Parts: sequence; structure tokens; C-alpha cells
Amino acid sequence: MEAVQEDVLSVLSEVGLSEVEVSVYKAALALGSRPASVIAQKAGLKRGHTYNILESLMEKGIVQEFVKSSVRHFVCSSPHSLLSMLQKKEHELAEQKRKLERAIPHLEQIRNPVAAQPKVRFYKGLEAIKEIFEDMLAVPNSIIYGFIDLEQSWSSANEAGHYWTRNFIKRREQKNIAWHGIAVKSEYSDRAIQIRPSELRQMKMIEGITIPAEIHVYGSRVAITSTCEEMIGVIIESAPIAQTIRNIHQFLWGILPDYQSEMEEEVNEAAA
Repeated sequence: MEAVQEDVLSVLSEVGLSEVEVSVYKAALALGSRPASVIAQKAGLKRGHTYNILESLMEKGIVQEFVKSSVRHFVCSSPHSLLSMLQKKEHELAEQKRKLERAIPHLEQIRNPVAAQPKVRFYKGLEAIKEIFEDMLAVPNSIIYGFIDLEQSWSSANEAGHYWTRNFIKRREQKNIAWHGIAVKSEYSDRAIQIRPSELRQMKMIEGITIPAEIHVYGSRVAITSTCEEMIGVIIESAPIAQTIRNIHQFLWGILPDYQSEMEEEVNEAAA
């Protein structure tokens, strides 16, 4: 029973309640409709402090107030209101993110050029690799230039990791970000391409090589990730380095054939 209570306290803290808010919320939940003085006594706090905490919980929508016999009483809403509180925070966070994304290009324009020195950031682990790919979505209406071996890429990820990558592709397209990939020809790649249709994807085919780590160039950044064994990666923020790799990509793009699966090749041969 104590372990369950500790889990509940942990959850309440994780959704944004402070330690003292958790104490007051639990006291009010157990007591029902009571004045602040009674709640304060059960929570082991001073009445004035308890009033402030109750005000905070009312702003979060999980405690309500009413007057009974000229005395303010407080009562907890249904615990389901905690979900509403979390959903409200998620909505506010999403709106803040949208505003920040609109502001970033303007902030970049006024950034001191001296501060824009090349930067290298290292990442390790699945969640860290996700951060690298999220960074690729920071340049809307652009093109990501990639070198990839689909048989190697994300091969060490579990089903949740593969689900995340599929969702990432959808979000990339929603942001109108195209992907131009030079991909290693293989049966696995053929199948992957056939089941992952994309209007914003163009691919060229390269054979006789393996690419255990994939490379993506976007804006002034280069992301190198290895997801076939341990999850590691690096972001290099340098306009000259990004432009160099982009130029190599575009040179190869001009001489490599379009990617065609075995099925497409057979259809084309039959038509010829």
C-alpha cells in the first residue's frame, strides 16, 4: 500500500504539482468540503500558506471554492480533472512551441555573427537520437539531403522506435520539408520504399556499398547518426561543412539513377 501511495505522489509531481501542492491536494481530497483551516491542519501547514496553495490549485482547475455560512470552503474536483489540467498544459506548450518556431528565424537574423561559431553536439541513446531528428524539423519549407542504407538504419530500434520514425516522416511532410535521399539498393530498401509512400521524397540509387551510419544535411547543419548497433549521433553546425557535403550530394545526385525497386524494374523491362 505504501508503494502505491509513493507511486501516486510521484505521478502528481510529474504532472506539475509541487510537493506542498500535493500535500494540500491530498488533504482536501480526503476531507471533502472543508474550510482552509481544517485542510491546513491535516496537511500540516499554516492557514495563510494553505490559502495560497488552494488558490494555486483552483487556477489549475482541480479545486473549487464555495461559501457556506459565510465561510469559504474548498473541495477537490474529480481526479479526472487532473487529466484536463495536463491537456491544458499540453495545449499551452504546443502554442508556445509554434510561437517560438515563428520567432527563431528573426532571432537568427539579429544574432551576433561572432557568436555563430561552428558547434558540435554529441548524442547517445534512443531519446537523444530522436532529438537529432527533431532538430531537422527546425528548418521549415526546406530540403533535407541524406545518405542512407535502409537495411542498416534504425535496425536496432524496437517497435516503439519504428513507430516514432513513421510519425516523424508524417510530421516532416506536414511541415513541407522534402527529403532527397541517396539510398543503398537492397531488397529491404525495396520493401520499405513500397510500404512508405511519400510525396515529398525523392531517391537516387547507389549499389556496391554499405552505409552503417546515415548522414543528413539541413540548413547549416550536418547530422550523422548510427542506429544499427548502439544509438549514437552528432550534429555539426557549420555552414562550410554543410555546404561541402551538400555539394557532394548534389554532384552524385546528378549522375546516379532514380531508385527503382525490383518490381518497378521488371515492369519497365516488360514495357520496353
